[in-house]
Order: sequence, then C-alpha cells, then structure tokens
Amino acid sequence: MPKTKAARAAPATSERLSLTIEELAQRTGFSVRNIRAYQTSRMLPKPKLRGRLGLYDEHHIARLELIRDMRGHGFGLEAIGQILNRAGDVSWQEISLMTRSLTQGFFTVEEPVVRPLSSLGAKWGRQATAQLRSRARKVGLYRDLPKEPGQPEEIEILSPSLDRIGEQLALLGIPMSTVLDLEESLVKHSRAIARVYVNLLFLRLWRAHGGSGGKGGSHPSRELKTIFEQLRPLAISSLSAAFPVILQQEFDIAFKRAVKRAR
Repeated sequence: MPKTKAARAAPATSERLSLTIEELAQRTGFSVRNIRAYQTSRMLPKPKLRGRLGLYDEHHIARLELIRDMRGHGFGLEAIGQILNRAGDVSWQEISLMTRSLTQGFFTVEEPVVRPLSSLGAKWGRQATAQLRSRARKVGLYRDLPKEPGQPEEIEILSPSLDRIGEQLALLGIPMSTVLDLEESLVKHSRAIARVYVNLLFLRLWRAHGGSGGKGGSHPSRELKTIFEQLRPLAISSLSAAFPVILQQEFDIAFKRAVKRAR
C-alpha cells in the first residue's frame, strides 16, 4: 500500500499536466512498480506518448486517488479492476462516493501490511515454498506482490489481526497446515454469512426503500449508506452473540464424545 497521501484535487492550472511515471509516483505516493501494474491490469489509462516518453496528467492522478480510496475501504485489486472497467464514463467522484457509502461505518477494514515472503512460514520454522504460497493465496488473506528487481519477494497480509492469531496458535504447537485450514474455513463461512445479510436483508431493505432510484431525488449511494448504517449493529451483534453459544455447544458435544470413547 502507498505510504504517502497525495493532494485530492487536480492542480487548478490552465495547462494540462505532463508528468513522467517517476514524477507521477512522487506526486501520488505510489511506487513506479504499482503504477505499471495498474496499467497492465487496465485500472489506469495508458499514458500519452511524446515520442517514446509516456506522459501522465491530472486524470491519472485522480484515478490513482480513486484506487487508493477503494483499497482503503477494503476492495481487492481484482474487484477494483472489475468496477473501473465496467464504470465507463462514470466520474471517479461518483465511484468513490458509492464505494465509501458501501463500506464506511459498516465495518472496519484493517490496513494490510507488507512483509517479506520468507516470513510466511517463519513462525513454524518453514521456508516459503511454492506449495505454501499457493496454499496461502487460496485462503484469500494473503496476496503476492510484484517482485522488484534486486529486492526480496514480498507478500501482502490482508488481515494482520488474523496473522497475529496464527502466530499465537504456532506458539501453542498448532501445525501450519491446521492454521491455514482454519483461516480458509473462517473466510468461507464469513463470506457465506455476509452474503446472507446482503441478499436477505440489505437488498430487501433497499428495495423496500425504493430501490436504486432513491426517494425524493436523493442520491442512491446515500440510500445505500442509510441502509448499511441500519444493518451494521444488527449484523455485528448477531454474529457476536451467536458464535460464543455455538462454540460452547460444539465444545460440549466434542467433550462428551471424547469421554464416551475413553470409557
């Protein structure tokens, strides 16, 4: 993730900006590597060529700021690419407002952290083999980053909190394969619960509020934000209330089975 914050607004000048990729990187706080990666995945328009020199303008700055916004609100690069490629002529301000409304206040998304790839299995004393990397990617909580020439390979950890829990489980002697199984199961079932709320509650409430057209001329993204704010305490509280009860029930069942087998 970029570490510096760029100015939101494009410069108020009559002349169009003409920045090299290095100047664009310095201006926005994104690395040259990431800018090129965004171009390759078509999230960022190609620069205008002057001879062999690619030049970027305020529209590229705005697009990078939008990508920063969406990353900050928890959208993955694949999802961002799909949204931007389908958005057509929708302005970046409208997309930013919509994505912010969908996420802001409904849940807190952790800031991903970047660590050396070698750290992936270090807490278990294992090397980050190709098989381990593939397994981690499948879990959905880790993402490979493009390798910078001459630099060690890095991995992006999307949930530092879950990664810290993995470290604690490693200290308890839980094998890495078991922890990855647990993380994969957590992602799978959390996604299923999230879809229940989105499909059964959010979409029905939205339709009951008038659907995408909004009421009284209100912007649809504001309708979405209102509905999410109504669902937020219900979604989080219901999950927090149900899980300890179910966990205790499952523990009791497993304990009784173990005692019965021991007799």
